[in-house]
Amino acid sequence: MAYNPLKLAFKSLQRNRLVSGINLLGLALGFAVCTLIFLMVLHERDFDRFHSRFERIYRLNTISRYDGMAESTGPYSSYPMGPFLANTFEKEIENYTRLSPIDQNFVLTYKGQTNTIRQVFAVDTTFFQVFDFPLLVGNPRTVFADEHNVVLSKQKAEEIFGHTDVLGKVLTKTYANPFKQNQDTVEQFKVSGVLAEIPSQSHLQFDLLFHIKRLPFWAVWNPDMVNNWHAQAAITYVTVRSDKVDVAALEKAIPKRLKLRMQESDKVGHQLQALKDIHLRSGKLQDGEASNHARFDQAYLLIFGAIGLFILFIACINYSNLSTVIAGRRGREIAVRKTIGASRQSIIVQFLNESLLMTSLALLLSVGIIFLLRPMLRDLDYPVAALKYLWTPGFGMAILASVLILGVVSGAYPAFVVSRFLPVKIFRGSKGLEMRRSKLVPALVVLQFTAAIVLVVCTLVSSRQLNFVLKSDMGYATDQIMVADLGLSNIFKSQVVKSEFEKLPGVVSVALSDQTLGNGLTQNGVKYQGKSGKMEHISIPRVAVDQNFMDFYHMKLVAGKGISAEGPAKGNEYLINETLAKQLGWTPQEAIGKQMRYAEMTDMGQVVGVVKDFHFNSLYQNIEPLCMRASNWTTSISVKVSIKDLSSNLAAITKAWQKVIPDKPFDYEFMDDRFAAIYAAESRLNRLTQLGSSLAIFIACLGLFGLATYAVERRTKEIGIRKVMGASISSITALLSRDFIRLVILATLIAGPIAWYLSEQWLENFSYRISPQWWMFLVAGLGAATLAFLTISIQSIKAALSDPVKSLRND
Repeated sequence: MAYNPLKLAFKSLQRNRLVSGINLLGLALGFAVCTLIFLMVLHERDFDRFHSRFERIYRLNTISRYDGMAESTGPYSSYPMGPFLANTFEKEIENYTRLSPIDQNFVLTYKGQTNTIRQVFAVDTTFFQVFDFPLLVGNPRTVFADEHNVVLSKQKAEEIFGHTDVLGKVLTKTYANPFKQNQDTVEQFKVSGVLAEIPSQSHLQFDLLFHIKRLPFWAVWNPDMVNNWHAQAAITYVTVRSDKVDVAALEKAIPKRLKLRMQESDKVGHQLQALKDIHLRSGKLQDGEASNHARFDQAYLLIFGAIGLFILFIACINYSNLSTVIAGRRGREIAVRKTIGASRQSIIVQFLNESLLMTSLALLLSVGIIFLLRPMLRDLDYPVAALKYLWTPGFGMAILASVLILGVVSGAYPAFVVSRFLPVKIFRGSKGLEMRRSKLVPALVVLQFTAAIVLVVCTLVSSRQLNFVLKSDMGYATDQIMVADLGLSNIFKSQVVKSEFEKLPGVVSVALSDQTLGNGLTQNGVKYQGKSGKMEHISIPRVAVDQNFMDFYHMKLVAGKGISAEGPAKGNEYLINETLAKQLGWTPQEAIGKQMRYAEMTDMGQVVGVVKDFHFNSLYQNIEPLCMRASNWTTSISVKVSIKDLSSNLAAITKAWQKVIPDKPFDYEFMDDRFAAIYAAESRLNRLTQLGSSLAIFIACLGLFGLATYAVERRTKEIGIRKVMGASISSITALLSRDFIRLVILATLIAGPIAWYLSEQWLENFSYRISPQWWMFLVAGLGAATLAFLTISIQSIKAALSDPVKSLRND
């Protein structure tokens, strides 16, 4: 008898194949989406948790409060802060380590062959005592015993040497000394260790580690940087002695103790951010790829989770609704079972068995769907590595528990309703439960379409906002423009590279700067002549540019003139934007001729022009004051390239680059791609909401199709009589569709305020944004109503076209 309940459940599913098919497909899709999202949540949550001390490691973030600049928080701190914290708070802090990013695309030579290293850090000798990055070769306590030692990643060691047994191998770096023009500096480094594979779930990704004292560029460029309390050049991590340390109290104690060591310590604040929070909870922290690889926003993770739950919720409603409306067809079956002695409890158990069987089959089907979708997941920016959690015991238990809960919840209402049927009434001709007598069924239809319409509206809003930020007029040209970083070691070669590029027929124009527009500029000090005539100080974004820069990017002058041909060599001409002029109390015309200089310089210059405001940051931020100084000291090159025969043009540009800068690969980026990367999270959200809203509407319409099928079946005789009385096909279709369309319209009215609120909350992240428009709600509502009508019409028209004689004869 142990197999009997399962056998009865299978027979029931076979007798109602249409409903079973709809339920199975809907639940399987819901399970698949929810599973994928839950796997992604686990993947993102587990970043950095492979470190044994992850609960005790904190990153020191710096809050900048310099005069004239908006308060901002970043992951970098000054070099002295690490030792200061360790020495000042010995009872609380066990250890510290600092990481200083060296140039990206770092080139080292071995036996005459150049090798490009993507990400390089200079680190303290305590690095491997704080973090648990395992070594394949080398001793973590002695790998940095010598200042010339380096540690390579496994991948890079195999790339350079062909194997990982490379202790003692020597790598050479050649670079230009900024104080010895036309004279290269050669340094040699010895391999002292090889890292094992760095987990993808690490916010730090690198291919090579230097000793903290070996800064090939900065140590030469600015030897005093390591002693400057205000130069934020290192990422500092501390390990507290135990998880019982009051980190909040420690954080509050830093300013008071720092005041004794650091001049103008009130200009900065410090924040201890837990290692486990860096990946997901960095908010608007000014992080980059080096300090927070694959950064993700926890808010988006919650949105993705909500989408998955919405879809599963809609699928569960389908199951409950369809099981409820067909319960009347099983009245005689239940009556016979009760007559021969079946208890109400056994009837309930039978229906719950059917529900659990359905959810179990849906789970198995969902696994198949996930693997069928695997090739498409990368296109959706999905972390495919998250699928590994499918085979973990904890996840398996969670899934089984979910199946049990959903099976019971989805099947509970139909089970308890059907078990109340009285055999006497059934045998006297009662048809059991009629759909119109159940207030829950229409309520659930409204709920599922409300969820679907909310998703559709949110999709429209996110698509429009994404389109807005990608196609907004930034105030400067971006088409056909590629940018590349020369690196600090090649600062004196920028003019030569520019000259070589300008000779190429495929190059339209070239400009130089020390930073690239689009995602924030370095903020630093500027001195200017105030209204009193005295020199005043302000800390603002600033960028060094050549004489071509303004015209190259099609920036518009409001007053004055652009930088002269002699300006970069002299270094005494300045351009400012409208916002800076306004902040300093000048009209654009008054600004011309005002004295100005960089804070660290002694020679005074003057403002020669005021440019119209443009978005040099992303659209997350308001336009800030900006100072542009004419200079030859530039490390970023912008090239407008002809799209005619683009591949040949790029090849020629690459060849010219390698001729001048052989120690650094030509790693370029088109401005359009740069902006797309800035809004990658929004693109990811938009793709997922599009998929989620499509699935939600599809599953909701599947359920509506099933409901319409049984509504038509229940009213077969009525339809036959109406046809005999002369009713048209359109009138019968309208009759059968009317009740359902009313439910969809009600769902639209409920979804509107919810969707508006959620959209507004998300849009608050942007300084420049759209507003939800009335037509978005109208499109979502009409779209849902149209799809619902078409879904219902399939069965309605079929019923209207049927022979009324057969309908009446069969009663």
